[in-house]
Amino acid sequence: MGRSSVFSLEQIYRKQVVGTWSKIPEVFRYVNSVGGSSPAGTDYGYFMGGSAECCPYLAPFSTVDRLDFSNDTDNMVAKAALTTAKAYMRGFSSFTHGYTAGGYAPAVTTRVTTIDRIDYASDTTAQTAKGPLATGVSSNNVGLHNTEYGYTLGGSDNSNTYTSYNQRLEFANDTTTASPKGNLTQNKNYGAGAGNQSYGYYSGGGTPSRISSVERLDYSSDTTTLAPKGPLSRVVNEHDAAGNADYGYHAGGWDPSSPYSNVNDRIDYGNDTATATTKGITGGKHGPTATGNTSYGYWTGGYGNTTASYRLDYSSDTTNMAIKGKRTSVSQNGCGTSSRANAMPLILSTNPVPATRTETTPAGGPSYGFFAGGGPAAPSAMALTSVERIDFSNDTAAPTAAGNLADKQHFNVAVGNQSYGYNCGGKGGPSVGAYPGTRVQRIDYANDSATAAFKGNLTVRRQSAAATGSNSYGYIIGGFNQDIPGPISTVDRIDYADDTATALTRGTLPIAKSNTMSTGNQSYGYSAGGEPAPAPAYTFTSVDRVDYASDTSTAAPKGNMHRKGAKGAATGNANYGWFSLGESPSQSTYVTRIDYGNDTATSSPKGPLNVAKKRTGATGNGDYGYWSSGAPQPINTKVSRVDYSNDTATAVDKGPMTAGRYGLGGLSSQAYGLPSPSSQTVDKGADGYLSGSPSPYGYFGGGYKYGQPTYSTIRRIDYSNDSTVVAKSTLPAAAQELAGVASQNHGYWAGGGPGSYNATTFIRRLDFADDTTAATSKGNLATATYMAAGVGTKDYGYIAGGIEPSSISVVQRIDYSNDTATASPKGNMSERRALWGGATGNTSYAYFTGGWVGPKSSRVDRLDYSNDTATASQKGSLTATKYGVGSTGNASYGYVGGGNPGPMSHVDRIDYSSDTSTALAKGPLAAAMRYMSVTGSSSHGYWLEGHPGPISTICRIDYSNDTASPSPGNGPDQYYGAGLSAADNAIPAPSSFIPRIRWVDSVSETSTTSRAYGYVAGGSDPTGTEKTDIGRIEYANDTATMTPKGTQQSSRSHVGSTGNNEFGYTGGGYNPSSIGTSNIQRADYSNDTATSALKGTLGGVRFGLYATGNANFGYFAGGREPSAPGHTTIFRSTYANDTATTSTKGPLTTIRTHGIGSTGNQNFGYFGGAGVFTPYMTSIDRVDFANDTPTASPKGNFNLARANFGAAGNANFGYFAAGRTTGPQDRSDVDRVDYSNDTATATQKGPLSGHKYDISATGNSSFGYYFGGIPTTFLSVTDRIDYSNDTPTAVTKGNLIGGRRSSTAYSAAANLAPLISAPVQPPFPYPQQLPAPGPSMGYVLGGAFPYSFSTVDRVDYANDTATAAVKGPLSAGTSYQAAVSSKDHGYSLGGKTPSEGKSSKVDRVDYANDTATAAVKGPLSAGYYRSYAGVGNKEYGYVAGGGVSGSWSTYVQRIEYASDTSTATTKGPLTGSVYLNAGTGNLSYGYSGGGSTSYGGATNQTRVDRVDYANDTATATTKGPLVQGGRKMTATGTASYGYWGGGTSPSTSVIQKVDYSNDTATSVAKGPLTMTRDSLASFSAPGHGYFAGGRYPVVSSIDRMDYSSDTTAAVAKGNLSGDRGYNSGVSPQDIGGALN
Repeated sequence: MGRSSVFSLEQIYRKQVVGTWSKIPEVFRYVNSVGGSSPAGTDYGYFMGGSAECCPYLAPFSTVDRLDFSNDTDNMVAKAALTTAKAYMRGFSSFTHGYTAGGYAPAVTTRVTTIDRIDYASDTTAQTAKGPLATGVSSNNVGLHNTEYGYTLGGSDNSNTYTSYNQRLEFANDTTTASPKGNLTQNKNYGAGAGNQSYGYYSGGGTPSRISSVERLDYSSDTTTLAPKGPLSRVVNEHDAAGNADYGYHAGGWDPSSPYSNVNDRIDYGNDTATATTKGITGGKHGPTATGNTSYGYWTGGYGNTTASYRLDYSSDTTNMAIKGKRTSVSQNGCGTSSRANAMPLILSTNPVPATRTETTPAGGPSYGFFAGGGPAAPSAMALTSVERIDFSNDTAAPTAAGNLADKQHFNVAVGNQSYGYNCGGKGGPSVGAYPGTRVQRIDYANDSATAAFKGNLTVRRQSAAATGSNSYGYIIGGFNQDIPGPISTVDRIDYADDTATALTRGTLPIAKSNTMSTGNQSYGYSAGGEPAPAPAYTFTSVDRVDYASDTSTAAPKGNMHRKGAKGAATGNANYGWFSLGESPSQSTYVTRIDYGNDTATSSPKGPLNVAKKRTGATGNGDYGYWSSGAPQPINTKVSRVDYSNDTATAVDKGPMTAGRYGLGGLSSQAYGLPSPSSQTVDKGADGYLSGSPSPYGYFGGGYKYGQPTYSTIRRIDYSNDSTVVAKSTLPAAAQELAGVASQNHGYWAGGGPGSYNATTFIRRLDFADDTTAATSKGNLATATYMAAGVGTKDYGYIAGGIEPSSISVVQRIDYSNDTATASPKGNMSERRALWGGATGNTSYAYFTGGWVGPKSSRVDRLDYSNDTATASQKGSLTATKYGVGSTGNASYGYVGGGNPGPMSHVDRIDYSSDTSTALAKGPLAAAMRYMSVTGSSSHGYWLEGHPGPISTICRIDYSNDTASPSPGNGPDQYYGAGLSAADNAIPAPSSFIPRIRWVDSVSETSTTSRAYGYVAGGSDPTGTEKTDIGRIEYANDTATMTPKGTQQSSRSHVGSTGNNEFGYTGGGYNPSSIGTSNIQRADYSNDTATSALKGTLGGVRFGLYATGNANFGYFAGGREPSAPGHTTIFRSTYANDTATTSTKGPLTTIRTHGIGSTGNQNFGYFGGAGVFTPYMTSIDRVDFANDTPTASPKGNFNLARANFGAAGNANFGYFAAGRTTGPQDRSDVDRVDYSNDTATATQKGPLSGHKYDISATGNSSFGYYFGGIPTTFLSVTDRIDYSNDTPTAVTKGNLIGGRRSSTAYSAAANLAPLISAPVQPPFPYPQQLPAPGPSMGYVLGGAFPYSFSTVDRVDYANDTATAAVKGPLSAGTSYQAAVSSKDHGYSLGGKTPSEGKSSKVDRVDYANDTATAAVKGPLSAGYYRSYAGVGNKEYGYVAGGGVSGSWSTYVQRIEYASDTSTATTKGPLTGSVYLNAGTGNLSYGYSGGGSTSYGGATNQTRVDRVDYANDTATATTKGPLVQGGRKMTATGTASYGYWGGGTSPSTSVIQKVDYSNDTATSVAKGPLTMTRDSLASFSAPGHGYFAGGRYPVVSSIDRMDYSSDTTAAVAKGNLSGDRGYNSGVSPQDIGGALN
């Protein structure tokens, strides 16, 4: 159809004919997650506080009682009390918490502003204070809520005055003060409130007279005054209300009829201007407390000293309320809350998450502002060279020193672009002459710690000028001429592309002036105010505009400022300029704003500044403007920030600057409308991306040990924690001398037998996804063998050679997709051989190595997988003849290790790209062995379980460093087993695209795929045996016999089943041994060959029950149990929480059992027929899924009484088929129930193909399928009803797996609504892929006890209870060193080595190859030790303090990761000498804390020094201090906090926390560690900090602290490989993962 997007209907028709035109239901888009739904809230109501009638003003109480809505006849139970006793208050509820707002609490104060919060999920835990309210209220303020906010309205304030206040609390931010919203129309209290999710209603109350008015709060417009509605049928106060989505019930209270009114007024939300109607009466109380759910309202307590509660049934609201469970004590005027009140949703749905990636477009320059030059406080003092930098992202921190100007400047101006800032003109100091006013100095933003560089001059020496510019040019406007004293009108232009040239004179101002203020955007510059002479009699209001596109022209006059000003400063963004007016006429706080889009208008007054000042500098970014310190005397140091989005507010204090100054310049890479950082979201919705990871495990099966029986165990090694092997499962029978191969999902062991020299054809399969379940027998080999070798691809496994009874050359292929079939003989090897493990390969070829032919062999044969019927071709040879070897490999190389004659430790490497060459010697293994088990991952090979025993060593070869000796671990002591892995031999990782959802209705692709099938489970066969098997029918191919799939956990018949898009659920059932069960089992449609998983339980044992459901819930109804003939109970299972016990709903109208048939749609479930006392019934019950707690509704009947039938249906009709009727008679007829007219008698349809009963049924939107059953013999037939033509006899389709009765059937397509229209998302551009993160590991480097170690220990965060794995080592034993980390490498810096007291050595550990000896890098600029303060960011690592050249130092040394062979550069220094200090930090700053300044620790430090990475040549700034001084601590942390742990003098287990956002505060004690320790190492994972080793005593233990709960004591995890202290730690996950 071409790229023109022009097409004809004829073209579309042709595409439809040939099948290349996509239908809308066939169009999908990729998403990161498909969304879904989960249950919301809890089924409880809470009644809180109140007081007794005897002393309402003296003794309120704090009691909280909980009512169980599902069992409301039981008395309430006490839960967590309020924080203080109070009464006369109301509250509101979120899904997760209940809130009690305000109230009368004489023990605290008269009326409180506190909001108490109870956590529904932990309602015995003490309540917490939230909010507070902005104003304290009591006397029955009214509470209302929706899902996001709670409101409290009216009540009395602290002066006992009635109010109209409306205050709103945001649930997601409930620690903030409630915000004022639209008020009531009049002051009132003692009202009542209820509502739905759109509106809240306040009724009655006192003004102080009782009133009947109703007011409505619109949640979508809650700043508006409430709207009058109603009224009630009476005037009333001290009543309370509850309701559902349609009605509110306002009951009880004090009205003219009685102070104990039993009137119940109903407000119809659909007609809320009408007078409320009277409904079922209450128990007659005033001061009750109410709440409710979607079906019932509950009123409890009230005057009269009662504990009773009364329940109103909304579905029968003319019926008087029923007495229900009691409160634990009498109460009145308390608070009721529930997550079910006010029509809160029962289900929370989450939308699909688009396949988005966020790309950040950086600003042209850094997010900083600079203030440069100026003069100090004393007017006679010299000008300054200092430059201070303010961090826009952390502007509460004081500006920090940047590199100085090269020349002193005062009354200077500044301008710049995205890369550089230019400081221009001004006065100088005595050292350079009094008037250096032509100088231009350039600050490089990318290197702002360097001294500014001189650039081209201005055309005249000027001071007190103004400056603005674009990204290409800077303009210096006006000022005071230092050579010919007087104001200047000229404008100089600096060309940033040629900034060494003298500036050019461009246009002029209309009038000469100095002390003007300028800013602009990328098109224009604006010069405002100023004065005509140094000591003017007046100042200007004029504004002149410089047009950059025509900058030789005279500036154009524009709208004036709203008042005069001079000696101020200006900055702005792309749309507006903000000018502080300086002298107006004296120093002032005035700010005015020019609108660039309307610059002929007079400027608008804004601000003001927070302090009067003049001669300031100004700069900013797109959101804020910053004004520096300024005159008058004494000069203040405050930085004033104006928020552009709220610029009428007073500027706020920021900074302050390090010293007061005035007459300075301000600049930034983000002023003048220069770009600020921006983010762009891109989406992979159109083309998706692959997700998946390689197998993390290797497996070893069978084997033998001398003097012991042959083993059947299957062992597993975790590649991420490869020091141990654990038993997981078993083979079907013990075996040795077998071969192993693997697909992506399964492992196969072939051949071998129960004893030595036993040849068999057995193949055993292990499911990796369920590796604790025993392996199962699969199809056999074609030729029996033992001592064979295995290798393969993701699709096929090849078993080569072996003995039967002599050595053979045959290669046999296992087809993983058809693994019950006998293996196929393929091309032979070039010679007969018993290989004993000598096979490896990649995705293209298999290599068979060495072996025992008769003589031993060194031959290497290659089998081409693409031509595997051909005889293998001979390639290169091994380094020697050998057999009994073990082989594995990756995509490039094969490794053949160990073997006979020997045993040997040799490793030969075969290069697949040069496979005719002799293999190269590598390794060796850590232990000599033969007849071992071998497996491997993509990065390592593992040899273990070898002979002669005992050999428990795990020998590992690192493929990236295969000349190094492998690292040992511990494994089982046995041999003659076989290893395998889904990651071995370059088998690709099982990867899949991210999920897709259907474009038209957002249904997941998995769900739509699952809709293609129906499943039949269990039942009994002709022998009367209950079955476990599950068969699958494919709707698109329904003539075929069902395909066997997974199994149920147990054999059952008479089961109820239902399901949703992802899973099928079967509940209850019968088995002769157990009679009945309450188990619910879940079958996963996406993995339907697996055994069903046990989930929650029914509320009781049942069999012969009914089941149906919708997308969120399954309903299991009726049935019987051994001790009872039948039940009416309905159990509801929540799919989103399917491990829980079902909740009781309903019930049915009568006992129903052995019907085996129920169906429905997404709104209703229909249960019909059957029975116990009346064995055959015609009646049908309907359950409303939206209101499932009432008794089911009786609906129309069947045409005849029946039981033991099957039922299926679509969104519109239910089909109830066959079964038995009175006689008994077997039936074939079909009754159809029309859901839109379900009170009518069912219409007769069908029939089925024959008489039958005990059938099961399911279907999709087009067809119903009826399975099996029995007339006289057990049937395997399937009947299909076509819903579009349902009067003919059903058509016979494919058979069941075998004859079956009383089975159950389910399908993702059953009872589902038709497709719905939904908004579509357009295609998306291809996004930038994010880099892979560093590994989730921590490393402990070196240490000492008593001598220095070179050991590197690795802690696997995913398995941190295991002993650390030995890696590395370092290049030499090292202790007392610092350590830093990049994403890819860890560095050990300096320290003490056996040959150097103070080492300058830098060792680098490569995380991707951490078994290799650390590479020597650096060195440091000097040898040092005794500092644990290693800090850094993504680019640099720093070591601070420690011992250098015989004394303790202030040195800071920096290494650059990208150039780590260079000598470290000296930075800093610290504020004072220190050693045995510890350090951590974030990406911007490093912190050194603690330590000592004298030998022996007599002066242990609490000092914290902060190093600014962006200005690391500056002296560190003092922060903190620590709350407890000490030395030999360690430190780690997150991006927001640093944690210093342990230490000595005194010895401690305390963890001290430094808040980086408030780093001048004293640290806070946290933790503690599990024991006192010092000289320990630390490192971080996202969410956790680890503290390892240390001394007193010297230990190997590792503690882990939880950052989210850092007051909780650290917990003990695994150990280091040995005891040690004076070590250091690193991790690529340090700084909360920020390095990634």
